[in-house]
Order: sequence, then structure tokens, then C-alpha cells
Amino acid sequence: PDDGDWGRLGVAIGRNTHLRELDCSLLSGDKITKRDFNKFFRGVAYNRSIQKLCSCGCRFFGGETFNILVPLFKNNNSECLEIEEYELGREDTLSLASALSEFGTLKDCRVVDCKMGDGAREIIQALAGHSDLRKLDLHASGIGRDGCAALAVLLQKPDSKLAVLYLSYNEIDEETAAILATGLTGNSTLQELDLSGNDEITEAGWQAIFTALQSPSCRLEKLVLRFNPNISDAAVLSLSQALT
Repeated sequence: PDDGDWGRLGVAIGRNTHLRELDCSLLSGDKITKRDFNKFFRGVAYNRSIQKLCSCGCRFFGGETFNILVPLFKNNNSECLEIEEYELGREDTLSLASALSEFGTLKDCRVVDCKMGDGAREIIQALAGHSDLRKLDLHASGIGRDGCAALAVLLQKPDSKLAVLYLSYNEIDEETAAILATGLTGNSTLQELDLSGNDEITEAGWQAIFTALQSPSCRLEKLVLRFNPNISDAAVLSLSQALT
């Protein structure tokens, strides 16, 4: 849209009753101000049909926008949220966590390449309130120690339905691997787990994870371990026992 038309477009989308998915990704050359961006979403927030919201590479998709979109999330029983390639600052992560706490209907959540840092814990804790959450993709988002601890709690929740978990390239190390292992121990819902590219995990960390997967309740069907050079022979032995 030309300058000034973003608000009208948002209002038009807000009035639409058939739209199910909105992708608001921006290209590097797109010309839009933060003011127009949020004006657009103030209109979108009135929509009552959108179930899936996606945003990739948008420099404006942050704290203020999350607050604006709370009515959209709550009134639409939103099922899918995808945020990609955005560096979430502390204020942004807290706003996203707050928005996620306002409703509990997500089934699929992707926060990818977002570098959440210290805010990962609050976001994952908020997601724990979404009892129908089936898929969580946190690829390359730096969830850290506190994020892993919150994730371990989520995995141990009796009412958890989480079946797919992607934690590739999250800089998981020895300590955070052990924390994650506590969540995997006894979990009976997870069917797919991706730990690719976490090359800071060494032998003890891998053994902790693979030992956790030896639980009789484990229902894992797909395990992805690409680009992890520190899986030793001893760790592979633990994995073979888990597979048995």
C-alpha cells in the first residue's frame, strides 16, 4: 500500500470474516513506518476469523504490536503463531509472554531465529498454559538455562500434549542438556525431537539425554541429531540402549 493506506488495509482485514491465515512478513526493501505498521494491526485486531498469524524478518514486530494483537488472539481462539528472524529484546519477550497468557488455544508455535535470551523462560511458561499445544519450534532462539528449565517443567506437566519439539542450534551445553534430560525423563507425549547443531553438548550431556529416553514411557518416533560432533562412543551406547 501507499503511505497512509496501511490503516485502511488493516481495517478491511479486521472486517473480513473468511480469512484464516495472515502472513505479515516484510522484505528488506519494504517501505513502512512503525506507526503505520501498528496502525495496520489495530485494524487487524478486530478480525474474528484468523487462526494463523505469521511474521518473518519484520523489524517492527515487537512488544507494542503484541499488546495490540491481544484481542485477535483471544477472540479468535488462535491455533498457530509463527515469528521468525526477529531479535526479541527484553521488553518484547515480556510483552509476547503477556499476550500468550491472555489466551490458551495455540496448537502450533514457532519462535525461530529470534534470540530470546533471558525472556525465553517467561515465553515458555506462558506457553505451558496452552493445554492443546502440539508443536513447539524454538530453532536458533537461544533459550538458555532458564528457558530449558521452563521447558523441562512443561514436558513434565500431566496434561501436556506436546508431540513435536525443535531445539536445533540453541547453544545447549552440558548443564542445560542435564536440565532438559529431567524434563524428558518419564515424558510420554513427545514423538519428535530435534537437537541438531548443539555442538556444545559433550559426552555427559548426551548420556543424560539418552538415559532419559530409556524410560518405558518414552514414545519418541523421530530423533534428529545432525551436526553434533561430540556424541562419543559411550554416549552412542546409551542411545543404543534407549533404542532397544
